Amino acid sequence: MWLRVASDTGYRGSWPCHRRAYLARMVGRAPYSRVSQRKAVPVANAKVSRSNAAAKVAAARRVSKPSVAPAVQSSIESYSPAGIPAAKWQQVRPVVIEAVLRAEPPSLEFARKLLRPAALAAAWAVDQGIATDLDSIFTHAVIDEWTARLLANGVTDGTVATYRSRMRSILGARRPAVTVKRRRLAAPYSPDEDRALRRAVTGQRSTGYRSGACLLYGLSRGAGLSSSDLSGLRIGHITPHGDTFRIDVADRTLWILDTIADVVKVGMALTKRSGDDFAVGSASTAKREVSRAAHRLKLPGGVPALSVSRCRSTWIVDHLNAGTPIPVIAAALGVSSTRFIDDLLEFCQPPADIDRERLLRGIR
Repeated sequence: MWLRVASDTGYRGSWPCHRRAYLARMVGRAPYSRVSQRKAVPVANAKVSRSNAAAKVAAARRVSKPSVAPAVQSSIESYSPAGIPAAKWQQVRPVVIEAVLRAEPPSLEFARKLLRPAALAAAWAVDQGIATDLDSIFTHAVIDEWTARLLANGVTDGTVATYRSRMRSILGARRPAVTVKRRRLAAPYSPDEDRALRRAVTGQRSTGYRSGACLLYGLSRGAGLSSSDLSGLRIGHITPHGDTFRIDVADRTLWILDTIADVVKVGMALTKRSGDDFAVGSASTAKREVSRAAHRLKLPGGVPALSVSRCRSTWIVDHLNAGTPIPVIAAALGVSSTRFIDDLLEFCQPPADIDRERLLRGIR
């Protein structure tokens, strides 16, 4: 079919119908429907209509989606992962089972694919001091951090991509009613955990490992250094200062806690690095090197993983318990806001009655 048109371009004649959209743009007119000659629905409205239709279909599918088959549910509940200590598995098992069941795996094979990464992620999250509940562990932020640690520990890109793909089935199945706020800092070590980790760090199997572990633990636990601080720290930035050490990092000057100074002394005495050599990791300023150095350590069973963020939180709690003013702590951390320290107040020990009275009376 041909259309007889007269456009503003001055052309008069017959044009094929498939060019009417072009002509409409030329003359500023809306295109017409090929069948009914009515004005076409605006594109924006069409997208809205398609979106509403898709939402209705998705809602209908969710309503009619079958629950987990009894055989699949039984297999999920009897799952026991390899490579995770039995005590830790018993701690995270309820939340892992609940997360996988909420994903409603259609088959036993698919359920097994979800169980392994879910168990590994939950076990790692517990080592980082994250609360053992569904809304704290199975979040995009936690899973992203977990997979980043896997890459830093040498796990292949393909394996990490597979884990991320399978975890999306779990994360996508969860729709909490409220947004869950996660702590800005990891939970500190308990006194027993800290003592066990300290013994494990100073007892590493070789001189090189012992030196690196003592510096990594001593600098983060004794001065509150973050992974970013450690990634650029040089041996020359660590200088003896009486019975302890002074740390010059960025535009700040810090000192190692007296209770941790002996660990740093061991690290400095055993290290073969000097001057401008990096104190932690290899010849790179990437934070990944700090994470790799922590994951290379061999720790006995029952000893928590060495986490720079948890060491830093423990350092903050030590200072809060000692009565160090919060602005002084914030300045040492290199932050301008003190709001995130509020999350750690629940871990502080209440002062004795006599100290509380003295403090409230303003007696120094």
